Amino acid sequence: MDTLNGYQVIKARTPQAELDKLFAALRNVTQGKAKVHAAFAEYAPVPPEIQKKLSDEYLKEEVV
Repeated sequence: MDTLNGYQVIKARTPQAELDKLFAALRNVTQGKAKVHAAFAEYAPVPPEIQKKLSDEYLKEEVV
């Protein structure tokens, strides 16, 4: 964690799908005072267990 002009700065990499949860958690912890900036960093492979979950959900939707 860094500091800038008296503020704590957290730099992290997180999957795009998790950003909403992260933003909500930061707002809760800071009582709505947090400022969040997100920028695309890179594409990364999806872990096999998440691939399976996504594939199963897709196939389930396709059948309906």
